[in-house]
Amino acid sequence: MLNTFYTTLFRPRDSQGTAAISLMIGGLTVLVLALNTAGVFHAGTSGLMLILLLFVLAGGLGCYWLATSLHFCAQLLGGQGTSGQTFQAVVRGLWPLLLSGSAIASKHLSPTLGSLFTLGILIGTLITLAGSVRQVHQLSWVQAAVGLSLTLGVSGLALLGLILWPLMLVGGL
Repeated sequence: MLNTFYTTLFRPRDSQGTAAISLMIGGLTVLVLALNTAGVFHAGTSGLMLILLLFVLAGGLGCYWLATSLHFCAQLLGGQGTSGQTFQAVVRGLWPLLLSGSAIASKHLSPTLGSLFTLGILIGTLITLAGSVRQVHQLSWVQAAVGLSLTLGVSGLALLGLILWPLMLVGGL
């Protein structure tokens, strides 16, 4: 995974990663997030299995949505990659989330340190997402950042619409 990080940031033309690496990173990320959640809720083994199943389904759907949106934005900005490559780039770009367990553990030592570590993980995730998209679509850092910003902005508006639409229906009836 460190090799993926290095090639994403510093050698973008050398390697575009394989499906096996993307699958491994995605699986480990879902597992770590499920373990973190099960620990917070003090869920047992059966609770962990249920959370893991939900996270696999929701994570797959979320990655698909993010990859589709990023692919569309990258194509608008002149990107050259395929949709499959974009999906792999999104999954590879999420690898800093593997460190979230350490961030949770550091909050027990010092809430400030834990919060800074969590912020660093989120910023690192955005950087690796932009770097992966830049690598796959042969874009500049600015174009990749704009594409990621557009994707996250539109996704936020879609979520807001999903929340407000039922309220408008109930209020209007």
